[in-house]
Amino acid sequence: MLRRLFQRQPSLPNQTVAVDQARYVVFDTELTGLDRKQDTLVSIGAVRMQGRRILLGETFYTLVNPQRTLTSDNVKIHQILPSELVDQPLVEAVLQQFLAFIGDDILVGHFVHIDIAMIERVLGRKLPNRQIDTARYYDWLERNRRQFLGASDTGPIPTVLFDIVAKFDIPLPGAHNALVDAYLTAQIWQRLLVDLPDFGLSKVKDLKL
Repeated sequence: MLRRLFQRQPSLPNQTVAVDQARYVVFDTELTGLDRKQDTLVSIGAVRMQGRRILLGETFYTLVNPQRTLTSDNVKIHQILPSELVDQPLVEAVLQQFLAFIGDDILVGHFVHIDIAMIERVLGRKLPNRQIDTARYYDWLERNRRQFLGASDTGPIPTVLFDIVAKFDIPLPGAHNALVDAYLTAQIWQRLLVDLPDFGLSKVKDLKL
């Protein structure tokens, strides 16, 4: 079933649509680790956006049974206990649901290549959806702002998710999970979408960073 679903090639989003009108799915995953050959997902969360509007009624969140033992380091990072995962669906079933949820929307994530690489490794095939990395676009915009303002500061630009959240004064909820991080990322993308057209990225076809 997963193979049949994935073989249905979604149509690409209209390349002439304005970036503040396109459809996005902002998502985040929690992983057992970063080894692309051995590790897998323990949760995935996503929220849909229509342009700059976050559609709170269109979300996706589930835990995943990784079918492997979690290390103490894993638990410290994502704070998900092994006992919480025992009765959860397996990754193949979760990704089937996730693919159905995202359709042909543009995928957005913070350091999204990490999440995409893990999903594609499990699927055994590339995702056809256009992908946006909020960390990369934030860095690009900040460097362009510096240049435009003639700023002398040429130092590194912090791109850690929570550093950017603080920079934009986005409220931090008490809970932490993949859906919460997806929602925080969506709020960052919401703010970046305001500025992108001013720097020449006004259409979907321009999103090539």
